[in-house]
Amino acid sequence: MLSLVPSARLALAAILAVSIPVSAAAAETGRDVMERVYKQSDIFPQSKATVRLSVLDKKGRERERFFELRTKNGTGYKRSLAKFFKPANVKGVGLASQTNQNTQVKKQWVYFPSLKSVKQLSASEQDGSFMGSDFSYSDIAGRTLDQDTHKIFQEDEKFYVIESVPVATEDAYSKYYTTIYKSNNIVRAVAFYDRSGDELKRLQNRKLVKVEGELVVALSVMSNLKTGGSSTMDRSKIDVSVNFGDNDVGLKGLKAN
Repeated sequence: MLSLVPSARLALAAILAVSIPVSAAAAETGRDVMERVYKQSDIFPQSKATVRLSVLDKKGRERERFFELRTKNGTGYKRSLAKFFKPANVKGVGLASQTNQNTQVKKQWVYFPSLKSVKQLSASEQDGSFMGSDFSYSDIAGRTLDQDTHKIFQEDEKFYVIESVPVATEDAYSKYYTTIYKSNNIVRAVAFYDRSGDELKRLQNRKLVKVEGELVVALSVMSNLKTGGSSTMDRSKIDVSVNFGDNDVGLKGLKAN
Protein backbone atom coordinates (compact mmCIF):
# COMPACT_ATOMS: atom_id res chain seq x y z
CA MET A 1 0.00 0.00 0.00
CA LEU A 2 3.42 0.19 -2.47
CA SER A 3 1.58 3.64 -2.76
CA LEU A 4 -0.99 13.12 -0.48
CA VAL A 5 0.05 15.35 2.24
CA PRO A 6 2.50 18.27 2.26
CA SER A 7 3.63 17.30 5.73
CA ALA A 8 2.59 14.13 7.50
CA ARG A 9 3.50 15.55 10.89
CA LEU A 10 1.25 18.57 10.46
CA ALA A 11 -1.44 16.59 8.66
CA LEU A 12 -1.77 13.96 11.35
CA ALA A 13 -1.75 16.59 14.08
CA ALA A 14 -4.43 18.55 12.25
CA ILE A 15 -6.61 15.50 11.79
CA LEU A 16 -6.40 14.57 15.45
CA ALA A 17 -7.02 18.14 16.54
CA VAL A 18 -10.36 18.40 14.71
CA SER A 19 -11.45 14.80 15.14
CA ILE A 20 -14.67 13.72 16.76
CA PRO A 21 -14.95 10.99 19.38
CA VAL A 22 -15.15 7.48 18.01
CA SER A 23 -18.30 6.87 20.07
CA ALA A 24 -20.09 9.44 17.92
CA ALA A 25 -19.16 7.68 14.70
CA ALA A 26 -21.11 5.08 12.80
CA ALA A 27 -21.12 1.57 14.22
CA GLU A 28 -18.57 0.21 11.78
CA THR A 29 -15.27 -1.23 12.92
CA GLY A 30 -11.68 -0.44 12.09
CA ARG A 31 -11.50 -3.75 10.26
CA ASP A 32 -14.45 -2.70 8.09
CA VAL A 33 -12.59 0.45 7.08
CA MET A 34 -9.31 -1.34 6.39
CA GLU A 35 -11.09 -4.04 4.39
CA ARG A 36 -12.30 -1.32 2.01
CA VAL A 37 -8.76 0.09 1.84
CA TYR A 38 -7.30 -3.29 0.89
CA LYS A 39 -10.01 -3.87 -1.71
CA GLN A 40 -9.32 -0.46 -3.24
CA SER A 41 -5.56 -1.04 -3.37
CA ASP A 42 -6.11 -4.43 -5.06
CA ILE A 43 -8.75 -3.19 -7.48
CA PHE A 44 -6.68 -4.35 -10.46
CA PRO A 45 -5.78 -8.07 -10.41
CA GLN A 46 -2.50 -7.42 -12.24
CA SER A 47 -0.30 -4.43 -12.96
CA LYS A 48 3.07 -3.31 -14.24
CA ALA A 49 4.83 0.00 -13.57
CA THR A 50 8.19 1.68 -13.90
CA VAL A 51 9.40 2.92 -10.51
CA ARG A 52 12.00 5.56 -9.76
CA LEU A 53 13.43 4.98 -6.29
CA SER A 54 15.15 8.07 -4.90
CA VAL A 55 17.04 7.76 -1.62
CA LEU A 56 17.94 11.00 0.18
CA ASP A 57 20.15 11.05 3.27
CA LYS A 58 20.05 13.69 6.02
CA LYS A 59 22.81 15.67 4.28
CA GLY A 60 20.73 15.96 1.11
CA ARG A 61 22.77 13.49 -0.93
CA GLU A 62 20.59 11.58 -3.40
CA ARG A 63 20.85 8.20 -5.08
CA GLU A 64 18.49 7.07 -7.84
CA ARG A 65 17.57 3.57 -8.93
CA PHE A 66 14.94 2.32 -11.37
CA PHE A 67 13.00 -0.92 -11.43
CA GLU A 68 9.98 -2.54 -13.03
CA LEU A 69 7.30 -3.62 -10.56
CA ARG A 70 4.90 -6.41 -11.47
CA THR A 71 1.97 -7.44 -9.29
CA LYS A 72 -0.51 -10.29 -9.50
CA ASN A 73 -3.32 -10.92 -7.02
CA GLY A 74 -5.35 -14.11 -6.91
CA THR A 75 -7.73 -15.84 -4.55
CA GLY A 76 -5.89 -16.09 -1.27
CA TYR A 77 -2.52 -14.85 -2.47
CA LYS A 78 -0.56 -11.79 -3.61
CA ARG A 79 2.61 -11.88 -5.70
CA SER A 80 4.99 -9.16 -6.81
CA LEU A 81 8.31 -8.91 -8.60
CA ALA A 82 10.65 -5.89 -8.53
CA LYS A 83 13.45 -6.06 -11.12
CA PHE A 84 16.08 -3.30 -11.30
CA PHE A 85 17.32 -2.11 -14.68
CA LYS A 86 19.26 1.08 -13.90
CA PRO A 87 21.99 2.08 -12.96
CA ALA A 88 24.37 -0.58 -14.25
CA ASN A 89 25.63 -1.62 -10.80
CA VAL A 90 22.16 -2.85 -9.75
CA LYS A 91 20.88 -4.05 -13.14
CA GLY A 92 19.27 -7.47 -12.81
CA VAL A 93 18.89 -7.36 -9.03
CA GLY A 94 15.41 -8.54 -8.12
CA LEU A 95 12.95 -9.12 -5.29
CA ALA A 96 10.11 -11.63 -5.52
CA SER A 97 7.38 -11.62 -2.88
CA GLN A 98 4.52 -14.01 -2.23
CA THR A 99 1.93 -13.63 0.52
CA ASN A 100 -0.66 -16.21 1.52
CA GLN A 101 -3.61 -14.10 2.63
CA ASN A 102 -5.21 -17.01 4.49
CA THR A 103 -2.22 -17.93 6.64
CA GLN A 104 -0.59 -14.45 6.59
CA VAL A 105 2.70 -16.15 5.66
CA LYS A 106 4.98 -13.91 3.58
CA LYS A 107 7.88 -15.32 1.57
CA GLN A 108 10.51 -13.22 -0.20
CA TRP A 109 13.51 -14.01 -2.36
CA VAL A 110 16.32 -11.79 -3.64
CA TYR A 111 18.51 -12.35 -6.68
CA PHE A 112 21.92 -10.81 -7.28
CA PRO A 113 23.29 -11.44 -10.80
CA SER A 114 26.90 -11.29 -9.59
CA LEU A 115 26.25 -14.29 -7.34
CA LYS A 116 23.96 -16.05 -9.83
CA SER A 117 21.89 -17.38 -6.96
CA VAL A 118 18.52 -16.82 -5.30
CA LYS A 119 18.34 -16.31 -1.54
CA GLN A 120 15.15 -16.64 0.49
CA LEU A 121 14.87 -13.95 3.14
CA SER A 122 14.20 -14.96 6.72
CA ALA A 123 11.44 -13.20 8.65
CA SER A 124 13.98 -10.91 10.31
CA GLU A 125 15.74 -10.18 7.01
CA GLN A 126 12.42 -9.06 5.51
CA ASP A 127 12.55 -6.14 7.95
CA GLY A 128 15.86 -4.98 6.46
CA SER A 129 16.36 -2.04 4.12
CA PHE A 130 15.20 -2.54 0.54
CA MET A 131 18.20 -1.64 -1.62
CA GLY A 132 19.47 0.92 0.89
CA SER A 133 16.16 2.79 1.05
CA ASP A 134 13.85 3.68 3.94
CA PHE A 135 11.37 1.05 2.73
CA SER A 136 11.87 -2.44 4.11
CA TYR A 137 11.61 -5.57 1.98
CA SER A 138 8.42 -6.30 3.89
CA ASP A 139 7.04 -2.83 3.08
CA ILE A 140 7.42 -3.62 -0.62
CA ALA A 141 5.35 -6.80 -0.31
CA GLY A 142 2.72 -4.97 1.76
CA ARG A 143 0.59 -6.17 4.64
CA THR A 144 -2.60 -8.25 4.72
CA LEU A 145 -5.90 -7.39 6.37
CA ASP A 146 -5.71 -9.94 9.17
CA GLN A 147 -2.00 -9.53 9.80
CA ASP A 148 -3.10 -6.81 12.25
CA THR A 149 -6.02 -5.93 14.47
CA HIS A 150 -7.65 -2.61 13.62
CA LYS A 151 -9.69 -0.04 15.50
CA ILE A 152 -10.99 3.40 14.65
CA PHE A 153 -8.73 5.76 16.56
CA GLN A 154 -10.17 9.06 15.34
CA GLU A 155 -12.27 10.40 12.50
CA ASP A 156 -13.69 13.60 11.11
CA GLU A 157 -15.79 14.47 8.06
CA LYS A 158 -13.00 13.71 5.59
CA PHE A 159 -10.70 11.16 7.20
CA TYR A 160 -10.43 8.04 9.27
CA VAL A 161 -7.40 7.40 11.45
CA ILE A 162 -7.06 3.67 12.08
CA GLU A 163 -4.80 2.21 14.76
CA SER A 164 -3.43 -1.19 13.69
CA VAL A 165 -1.52 -3.59 15.93
CA PRO A 166 0.35 -6.58 14.45
CA VAL A 167 -0.87 -9.99 15.60
CA ALA A 168 2.68 -11.36 15.57
CA THR A 169 4.70 -10.10 18.51
CA GLU A 170 7.93 -10.40 16.51
CA ASP A 171 6.72 -7.90 13.90
CA ALA A 172 9.08 -4.98 13.26
CA TYR A 173 6.27 -2.54 14.08
CA SER A 174 4.47 -2.35 17.42
CA LYS A 175 1.61 -0.41 15.83
CA TYR A 176 0.85 2.00 13.03
CA TYR A 177 -1.71 4.70 12.34
CA THR A 178 -3.26 4.98 8.88
CA THR A 179 -5.00 8.15 7.71
CA ILE A 180 -7.58 7.34 5.03
CA TYR A 181 -9.69 9.47 2.73
CA LYS A 182 -13.36 8.66 3.35
CA SER A 183 -14.23 9.68 -0.20
CA ASN A 184 -12.18 7.02 -1.96
CA ASN A 185 -10.70 4.63 0.67
CA ILE A 186 -7.15 5.58 -0.34
CA VAL A 187 -4.37 5.95 2.20
CA ARG A 188 -3.16 9.49 2.79
CA ALA A 189 -0.43 8.79 5.36
CA VAL A 190 0.87 6.10 7.71
CA ALA A 191 2.87 6.56 10.93
CA PHE A 192 4.86 3.45 11.92
CA TYR A 193 6.06 2.79 15.48
CA ASP A 194 8.96 0.55 16.48
CA ARG A 195 8.92 -2.15 19.15
CA SER A 196 9.86 0.42 21.80
CA GLY A 197 6.74 2.44 20.99
CA ASP A 198 8.63 5.31 19.33
CA GLU A 199 7.60 6.65 15.95
CA LEU A 200 10.00 5.19 13.42
CA LYS A 201 8.85 6.07 9.91
CA ARG A 202 6.18 8.08 8.19
CA LEU A 203 4.69 7.31 4.79
CA GLN A 204 3.03 10.02 2.70
CA ASN A 205 1.12 9.32 -0.52
CA ARG A 206 1.56 12.61 -2.34
CA LYS A 207 0.18 11.97 -5.80
CA LEU A 208 -2.76 10.07 -7.29
CA VAL A 209 -3.39 9.36 -10.95
CA LYS A 210 -6.34 7.87 -12.78
CA VAL A 211 -5.82 4.51 -14.45
CA GLU A 212 -8.73 2.96 -16.32
CA GLY A 213 -11.02 5.35 -14.45
CA GLU A 214 -9.70 4.40 -10.99
CA LEU A 215 -7.45 6.43 -8.69
CA VAL A 216 -4.13 4.80 -7.82
CA VAL A 217 -1.15 6.03 -5.83
CA ALA A 218 1.67 7.25 -8.07
CA LEU A 219 4.09 8.94 -5.66
CA SER A 220 4.98 7.83 -2.12
CA VAL A 221 7.55 9.23 0.32
CA MET A 222 8.84 7.28 3.32
CA SER A 223 10.58 9.45 5.92
CA ASN A 224 12.82 7.88 8.54
CA LEU A 225 12.58 9.76 11.83
CA LYS A 226 15.62 7.97 13.27
CA THR A 227 18.09 8.71 10.46
CA GLY A 228 16.66 11.92 9.03
CA GLY A 229 16.64 10.40 5.55
CA SER A 230 13.77 9.75 3.16
CA SER A 231 12.97 7.63 0.13
CA THR A 232 10.59 8.35 -2.73
CA MET A 233 8.88 5.90 -5.05
CA ASP A 234 7.58 7.53 -8.21
CA ARG A 235 5.50 5.20 -10.39
CA SER A 236 5.00 5.82 -14.11
CA LYS A 237 3.91 3.84 -17.18
CA ILE A 238 1.27 2.09 -15.07
CA ASP A 239 -0.33 -0.71 -17.10
CA VAL A 240 -3.22 -2.74 -15.69
CA SER A 241 -4.04 -4.62 -18.90
CA VAL A 242 -1.15 -7.08 -18.51
CA ASN A 243 -1.67 -10.83 -18.28
CA PHE A 244 1.16 -12.37 -16.26
CA GLY A 245 1.65 -16.05 -15.64
CA ASP A 246 2.80 -17.13 -12.19
CA ASN A 247 6.37 -17.54 -13.51
CA ASP A 248 6.40 -13.89 -14.63
CA VAL A 249 6.10 -12.78 -11.01
CA GLY A 250 7.85 -15.75 -9.41
CA LEU A 251 11.30 -17.27 -9.07
CA LYS A 252 11.74 -17.88 -12.79
CA GLY A 253 10.96 -14.25 -13.48
CA LEU A 254 13.42 -13.26 -10.78
CA LYS A 255 16.35 -14.74 -12.72
CA ALA A 256 15.11 -13.90 -16.23
CA ASN A 257 16.92 -11.21 -18.23
